[in-house]
Amino acid sequence: MGLLATASFAIFFLASLAVGVRLLLLARRTRQLPELALAIGFLVGGVLGYGLLAAVTADLTPAGVLGDVAVYLGSASLRLGALMVAFFTWRVFRPDEAWAKGWFTLLCALAVAGLVTRVAVGPVKHTQDSALLFWTANLLTTGCYTWGTIESVRFHRVLRRRERLGLGDPAVATRVMLWAIGTGCPALVTLLSYLAWFRGEDPLRSPFQSVSYLLIATSAVAAWLAFFPLRHRGRSADTAPGASG
Repeated sequence: MGLLATASFAIFFLASLAVGVRLLLLARRTRQLPELALAIGFLVGGVLGYGLLAAVTADLTPAGVLGDVAVYLGSASLRLGALMVAFFTWRVFRPDEAWAKGWFTLLCALAVAGLVTRVAVGPVKHTQDSALLFWTANLLTTGCYTWGTIESVRFHRVLRRRERLGLGDPAVATRVMLWAIGTGCPALVTLLSYLAWFRGEDPLRSPFQSVSYLLIATSAVAAWLAFFPLRHRGRSADTAPGASG
């Protein structure tokens, strides 16, 4: 694992751990599902899933059964993490929209299809070793994180309009935009994977991989700043962007 990859992983891992723990404590106090879902997303997807993915990719997992378990557990964790981001998006931004519930259900079905494919294909270390595995994994990530980005950008525009009328809080608007960046970067990573795939290249060894590492680190920093904002202008930092809890 090169220096850029190692630095990107470390930043993302630590940010996911810190934000996940913060949200877990917040969820314990507020008893709200969106905060709990996002905490699970960061801890299961960002810490466990991404950690196992990095270990498997760098051939740091043991051979045999334990190595296979790492592959399966990592795949399941990453999918659950992505779904939790989508659940947060649904419950915070579109809780009463039937189409949003339908979209989340479709994403869940895609995640299940991906897990079934993973079991059928076996514990191959790289998703590009199977076309079906590659597409089910990446389409799920694209669907979950792009949705989060679109809704966050839309809500940010609403907050800016309120701010111009003297009714909004600039700090909240900034945090929502940071969250849009945090979800947008993983979506862009999948787009680079598609581009590498269509060029006949290994996405993990393509010329775009350095850009992907930078996007992953940027996502981590944006999420950190969204959930660990400066306390100013009377707004508590102990809320999730867009959430009322």
